[in-house]
Amino acid sequence: MDPLKTQAPPETKLHFLDYWRIIRIRKTVILAVFLLVVITATLVTFILPESYSSSARIKVERDQSDIATLAGQQAMGSYDPYFIQTEFEVIQSEVVLGNVIDQLKLNEIWGKRYNNGQKFTTTETMGVLKRQIDLRPVRNTSLIEIRVFSENAEEAAKIANEISKTYQTYRLDQRKKFGQEGIKSLEDRFHEYESKVREAQKKVDDLRVTLRVPDAVVSENMPTMLLSQETLRHIEGLRIESQADYVKQRTLLDRLESLDPKDLTGTIPTIGVQDTQLSQYLEALATIDQKLIALQNELGPE
Repeated sequence: MDPLKTQAPPETKLHFLDYWRIIRIRKTVILAVFLLVVITATLVTFILPESYSSSARIKVERDQSDIATLAGQQAMGSYDPYFIQTEFEVIQSEVVLGNVIDQLKLNEIWGKRYNNGQKFTTTETMGVLKRQIDLRPVRNTSLIEIRVFSENAEEAAKIANEISKTYQTYRLDQRKKFGQEGIKSLEDRFHEYESKVREAQKKVDDLRVTLRVPDAVVSENMPTMLLSQETLRHIEGLRIESQADYVKQRTLLDRLESLDPKDLTGTIPTIGVQDTQLSQYLEALATIDQKLIALQNELGPE
């Protein structure tokens, strides 16, 4: 028989009853270990100081240009896989946390609490604050969760909210700064081209004087101002309105010319003519007529 072809011994399998038999034999040790772990965890829980957690969520998006492209769409930046991690470092930087420390006066408060009443420096306070901050991205979103741990629940909430506000102010200041730099660049370019235009205009004026070119020739090839569609509609409306007023006045004139001059005195007030001087004359005429009739009745025809 070949010794190399010997079969391996059958594998030994343990049954559930075998495990149960071992547990029964070692039950004292198992119970002792279980009680030791529970008592240790309970003691550690009571010994450790109370710690509160407060969180704030902020939405963080990459800065995009407001200037539209030739196709009328805003320019989109390339994908940055390290954007969120970069913003984590910005939030934990002195630019953001330094303002938080100043606003909440953590140097004095934590100095009294952790340094026997002596004021902390900003660097020391920032070291303590960084250990109490936990930053994490919210999965499948552009949100960042700022979690702060502290022995005081109100303090944890204040720190979390202040960090989010300070970071927001920082982002707005950065965007405003970039916008102002862009505006300044455009203004410089505008002044540059404006200066070139003035120089070219001065050169043209000098050549016109030197060559004695008359103004009529200069303005001959200049583009003429075309009327817009809105202006044409307005002019057409005025023309129609004037035409209607002309027809109205012409009809009224023809009617008055067809009347007897003696009847004009009684007809003119009824046609709605607005003339102050004419109204005064008609009132004076009516007064004279009344006076004439009264004198005729009083003195007689002789």
